[in-house]
Amino acid sequence: MVLMNSSFRRLSTIAAVQPGKIYSTSILKVARHFWFVRREALVRDLADEFRARPDIPVVAVVDETGGPLGIVRVEHLFSLLGKPFGLEVLGRSNVREIIEDCPRWKAQEELFTIASEILPRLGDDRRQWHMLEDERGRFAGMFSAQDLSNYLSNITQRDVESAGRLQERLIMGQETLAGKGWRFEAWSRSAKGIGGDLYFTRKLSENRAFFCLCDISGKGVSASVLVSMIWGMLRMHDHEKGMNDLIRKLNSSVVEAFHLEKYLTGIFLSWDRSNGRIHFADMGHSHYVVFRDGRLGRIPPVRTNLPLGLDPSPELLFNTWSLKLGDVLFVYSDGFPEQENPLGAEFEKGPFLRTVARCLRENRPLPEELPRAFDRFRGAVPQQDDATFIALYVE
Repeated sequence: MVLMNSSFRRLSTIAAVQPGKIYSTSILKVARHFWFVRREALVRDLADEFRARPDIPVVAVVDETGGPLGIVRVEHLFSLLGKPFGLEVLGRSNVREIIEDCPRWKAQEELFTIASEILPRLGDDRRQWHMLEDERGRFAGMFSAQDLSNYLSNITQRDVESAGRLQERLIMGQETLAGKGWRFEAWSRSAKGIGGDLYFTRKLSENRAFFCLCDISGKGVSASVLVSMIWGMLRMHDHEKGMNDLIRKLNSSVVEAFHLEKYLTGIFLSWDRSNGRIHFADMGHSHYVVFRDGRLGRIPPVRTNLPLGLDPSPELLFNTWSLKLGDVLFVYSDGFPEQENPLGAEFEKGPFLRTVARCLRENRPLPEELPRAFDRFRGAVPQQDDATFIALYVE
């Protein structure tokens, strides 16, 4: 048999090719089926082997040099044999008489390039087969459109898990900061493994601190990319230059990277314990309150700005509040009040903030109590959005 060499092993009528070197991004990585028959093989013999090997759904048909000619699918073969006189007519024929054509690709072509050609044209039949050829034009393996979809899905899942771990290390790995007469508490949980919520704290001195909370539009990997970009810029920024410089740099980066297709709301705050002042810019966020003596305090009028990423040259408006001893400034994302329970009711701002107030009056740690209350409310309903909060205690 001319076809037999170190790359092939024989199994009666059906043989299997051993794949060569598989590069990490080659389409050969997707191949799951390596069975073939010679075109001179008898249909009757192939049918017998199919019956004995129910794990083989398809075989390639090759010529004397190993070049692929087409395929024979199990269901197609037995459909032909099941017709009147099918076995008598085809039983002694060669398999070349029942070959079906299918697309062919070079085994070392880049799999994402091929996926971009296959998947947009894919209909309901994900069993569609594709053959691969090695550099010498010999049969190298087969894959179905479903194999390709599954492979890409697994890559996406691994990337999501990896991005989720990275995001958790970036955000949740921050220290709980404290200074002279002040301290922070914070908590965050994404709804889909990776998300678009971000909080950041930076101690500038014993009396001063910078902190922020941002909510990225959309969810998933693209939001996670933006979270990582923003977090890196917050970490590297010289906060002695002030928030105006920081916010303009963040806005320019979002606009340049996403071309007005994504944006983020947020609130950026600077705290000075020496004079009790909180200086901040509300970038379309508006989810923050002050608790005084364990109850909601009066919030002065606030000047708000557009979210970051919507205007290349925004005019920034800032606000200043005074905080007193015992006050708690509480900033949160909309994942809390917009969460639904099994009856379809939302947590809503009122009940949610009353829960916060009760925890403060009873001196319960918010990072422990709020997630419990949140999960009790939602019950069996999945978390619908990322949920994040940060609290500044004046002590």
